[in-house]
Amino acid sequence: MLLDEENHHRTGVEIMKLKIPAQPSYKHTYYENLRGADFSRDRTEVNRRRSPDMVNLISDNGGNPIKRTGWRKVTTIPNAGKIEKIMLHKEKVGSVKYVIAAKGIYAIYDKNGVETIVTLVSYDKLDRADLFLFDDTVYSFCNAKLYKFKDLAAEDVIAAGTAKIPDASISRNPDGTGGVALEGVNLLTPKRTFSFLGNSSAKDYSLVPQKLADSDFYKYIVADSIKVEVMNADGEFEVKAKDTDYTIGETKVLKGRDVLGNTVDFTVCAPKITFKAVHAPVIVGQDNVKITFENFDAKEDHKETINGVETVIHKGQYKEARVDLLKTFITKAYGYSTTDRIFAVGGVNKNRVYYTGIKDPTYWPDNNYFVAGQDGNDIVGLHTYSSYLAVVKGDANTETTVYLAYGQTLNGETFFAVKPTMGGEGGIAPKTFASLGDDPLFLTRNGIFAITNVFATTDNVLRNRSYYVDKQLIAEKNLEQACAIVWKRYYILAVNNHAYVLDGRQRANDTNNTTNYSYECYYWDNIPATCFHVYENELWFGTADGVLCKFNTDIQDKTAYCDDGVLSTTTLGEKILTDGVAIPCRWATTLDDDGMPQYFKTLNKKGTMLTLLPYDRTSAEVTLIADGERENKLGIFYADIFSWDPVDFERFTFSSNETAQDDFFNKKVKKYKRLQIVVENNTIYEPFGILKITKTYTVGNFSKNRG
Repeated sequence: MLLDEENHHRTGVEIMKLKIPAQPSYKHTYYENLRGADFSRDRTEVNRRRSPDMVNLISDNGGNPIKRTGWRKVTTIPNAGKIEKIMLHKEKVGSVKYVIAAKGIYAIYDKNGVETIVTLVSYDKLDRADLFLFDDTVYSFCNAKLYKFKDLAAEDVIAAGTAKIPDASISRNPDGTGGVALEGVNLLTPKRTFSFLGNSSAKDYSLVPQKLADSDFYKYIVADSIKVEVMNADGEFEVKAKDTDYTIGETKVLKGRDVLGNTVDFTVCAPKITFKAVHAPVIVGQDNVKITFENFDAKEDHKETINGVETVIHKGQYKEARVDLLKTFITKAYGYSTTDRIFAVGGVNKNRVYYTGIKDPTYWPDNNYFVAGQDGNDIVGLHTYSSYLAVVKGDANTETTVYLAYGQTLNGETFFAVKPTMGGEGGIAPKTFASLGDDPLFLTRNGIFAITNVFATTDNVLRNRSYYVDKQLIAEKNLEQACAIVWKRYYILAVNNHAYVLDGRQRANDTNNTTNYSYECYYWDNIPATCFHVYENELWFGTADGVLCKFNTDIQDKTAYCDDGVLSTTTLGEKILTDGVAIPCRWATTLDDDGMPQYFKTLNKKGTMLTLLPYDRTSAEVTLIADGERENKLGIFYADIFSWDPVDFERFTFSSNETAQDDFFNKKVKKYKRLQIVVENNTIYEPFGILKITKTYTVGNFSKNRG
């Protein structure tokens, strides 16, 4: 009996010593505070906040990746070809879209509810062109002309003779001596005005002093250009009549070149007019005679044989600087202390910058220019930077690439000097110059760079701002054709149907990034933009086939989430889009070893989840990629909330929870070293946003070498 009790006691002790299997030790990896793309390195090395594989996402107000809105076609301009420039401007008829394309310049507006296209200028081939706005008027340099657009009409400023005629000289004596030089000759017109202080005896008024009258340069003026005005007793200038009030000297015909370089015949005369009566000053000490004329440079240019006859071709009115200016393709508003001038890059001498007189885009004085650097390395773009005008040259390694122009005054006159400041990266695409906040950006061969300064030394430097997408960006073809815009807080650069987006609200430093900071970056596809324009906070772009497009930010309905949709209006008057194509978007994690590449892991379906932003309709397709090869599709996850919109019974929900929505994974992944989680949305008319991914796993045995 005692033995049995002892045996029983011993058995109980042994039972209590049995080992119970331990619970698995779960570990967690969190992907949160998600940001944009990182194409700079291998997908195994990317920070968990960024994605080595993402497309068509942008940041919301909290910085979370969400699907971009789509775009739609608004206007197709028949036979226009590639759209190069767009500018929207309000005029009497409403909002007018000015468009420069390969075959013409067009104005598009709404006429009684019908979109109407007006051809303002037509041509066979576009050489160089730019649009600019000044004093509520749109102008364009195009094919060696300056146009002024107003109320659906185009005015050729040179042909119309509406360019400012400068007061080139005042207080001259009748014999041509004395006087004060006032305004430079306008490159847009050969006309200039001389003012004289008459006396009680002089009838002859010489436009040049007698000692210069026989020199080639001053020998002749264009006879039919002369306009003579004399102050009357009321202190007002009256136009006088030729042959009635005054006469000109003997005329002759000379062959010369006009303002655009065409060879034409000119009727010229000596630079002097003779009044039939004297004209004493009406007001003591005040000029009372004005003579407006066109100068003829009689300096021999060259000889040509025409029909077997040797003919001397004289210079005439031709100026190389005028042709240089009219071939410009880059303009920028800037000024000294205030933005009151237009600056333009020469289209022939491409290291020369011209600038207007104050507040007059039709006045380009012939001495208003400066030269930035050497010939052979063209100016690519202009930027405003602090109080300077930054002149950015090409990517040649032989000289300074950025020059800074600045205004100065001397004897009451304003002029602009230029100084070399920094070398390094040069610009390559004229249509990529735009400022993100106070950061002037442009495209180089090595990415998107900014002009900035080192605060400790105030030295001006160039810094890369697109580090995270540079590897892919600089591999694009035809980078010279890229275009860019700043819209809201984003710098958007498009090339080859792709867009690279810098988020001005999100700056990031990285241990592998040698610049002081880069912006968070995003990547879009299906963006066929050849140029951009922002008007009233809406983003427009042109295409290579003459289509004007607009992003759907004015569509409040979920149908905004499609590309190339058709605009319709519901019976309630709401704008929606139909047809169109889906915007496939994707955000993928790094190929993650969880800090333990030497171990096999097993993903646990319990505790592993995807956190999405809630919308009326939203979904996500999740794929798990183990060790970069083994794909496991988990299916589609939904984060819908109840809506009174038309009910989709296949996805009906009573949920009204507008907070983040958690969806747990439904599949294990065994024996992996590295795991990538890919979250996609490819559904048309459906927004999407991702907040967080939580991964729960266990650690197994040591992994083996491959093979």
